[in-house]
Amino acid sequence: MEEVGVNRSAETIDRALAAVWFARAAEQGNRTAQKNLAELYQLGRGVTRDVKRAYMWRVLSLQGSDNALSPALRDMAGAMNKSEIVEAERAASEWRVVHQSMEPLSPISRCCNDRMTNSTTHKCFFYGV
Repeated sequence: MEEVGVNRSAETIDRALAAVWFARAAEQGNRTAQKNLAELYQLGRGVTRDVKRAYMWRVLSLQGSDNALSPALRDMAGAMNKSEIVEAERAASEWRVVHQSMEPLSPISRCCNDRMTNSTTHKCFFYGV
């Protein structure tokens, strides 16, 4: 039986792993990760190319700034049809609604919050306790 990844280059594997970690951070509201994930989706690096997801993550990464002035967002929109843009903007709006009450925590504070709620089994990665 062939091992998974044997025929894939290290670069492909690294990009796929990067996409996993960027997605985790993006879901937590990290704007840099959202921007990086958008680029991976736009180029199809480490993930299947998906211009709607790329556009959605780019819009989210620009939250609070003037999206219309973003050259990257304009370039993406230029390669999409109107229905794709509407769908991507709807997905970004839905993401915001679901995540609006979420306060981004630092990894250390998240870890310590977990420890407080489950102190018998939790071992803090950052402090080793």
